[in-house]
Amino acid sequence: MTKVSFDAIVKNGGEDITVLTTPGTVRVFKHNTGDINLDGTVSINDVVLLLQHSLFPDLYPVDYIDNMDFNHDNSIDIKDVVALLQFSLFPELYPLS
Repeated sequence: MTKVSFDAIVKNGGEDITVLTTPGTVRVFKHNTGDINLDGTVSINDVVLLLQHSLFPDLYPVDYIDNMDFNHDNSIDIKDVVALLQFSLFPELYPLS
């Protein structure tokens, strides 16, 4: 974890506005396309999570930072689950675009 803090003064029409900050932390990690659970690898666990999310998005929300519509049909469904499964098993044969 990296601690981040900053001080800033913003100008608004000639008026200085002080921005108050609260110290916090930032998590920096290498992102892998298809890593739905953000554990650093693409595996069957990601496939299961995507399947659950595609069926019951309210019960299985995800914090994935990319688009999960892997087949680009404007829907997250079983076709995307299959694409992720293929990629998790054979990434060279079934790349995610």
